[in-house]
Amino acid sequence: MPDPKPETLWYYAENGQSVGPLEETLFMERVRGGQVTAETLVWHRGLTGWQAYGAVAGPHPAAASPEGRCHYCGRGFPPDALIAFQGVRVCAACKPVFVQQFKEHAELAPALGNRFAGFWIRVAAKLLDGVISYILIQMVNLPLTLSMGLGGRDPSMPKVFALLGLTMFLSFSIQFAYEVGFLTKFGATPGKMACGLKVIRSDGSPLTFGRAVGRYFGDMLSGMTFGIGYLLAAFDEAEHKTLHDHLCDTRVIHKNR
Repeated sequence: MPDPKPETLWYYAENGQSVGPLEETLFMERVRGGQVTAETLVWHRGLTGWQAYGAVAGPHPAAASPEGRCHYCGRGFPPDALIAFQGVRVCAACKPVFVQQFKEHAELAPALGNRFAGFWIRVAAKLLDGVISYILIQMVNLPLTLSMGLGGRDPSMPKVFALLGLTMFLSFSIQFAYEVGFLTKFGATPGKMACGLKVIRSDGSPLTFGRAVGRYFGDMLSGMTFGIGYLLAAFDEAEHKTLHDHLCDTRVIHKNR
């Protein structure tokens, strides 16, 4: 039996450097995320040299009408350059991704453009997270306050300051662990899970621990701007990005759209 055809490994140029090798699926995520455009130089075994991705995959979006767009990457193509199957049209470059997902009975998810969570659903998720984290903090701080004997009428000042410092530290630690832990492990806090939301990178990849930490402090910065950092999402009609989304290259999306 002949050996199966090896999977295509892609390389692309970014800031004068080569990025890769990338498997087909990961490379197409970069295409959908906008990191690889029609003008980006790409190469894989089988090409004679580095070429613009638009020349490899097909014509530039401007060369085609909106009616001839790939279901995955969203780029425009002449109708006869797209492969139609069960109501879905894909370009030649996206065909391997389509075939793989079809084999796995995966959802034929379009580009992220129609999945970005709006301002009000994010507000609802934020309020839910605030309630949940407040309950967790009080479950720790209230017994601590009682155990330190501060229920009397005239507690000593050293005890008061000691309790204040300890409760502030515990409150920060609980909030930090809540936000960073859930984002790293599940890509969403309980409030976002309840609202069907998820936090991802701009290329669709999940958050690492370090990026989740950065987003936590970026979220604090959004609050320190008198809420203006949060309000940015209301005025960003395309992706509804807050200040901390801009700072950390994150997006909040609907999981099931």
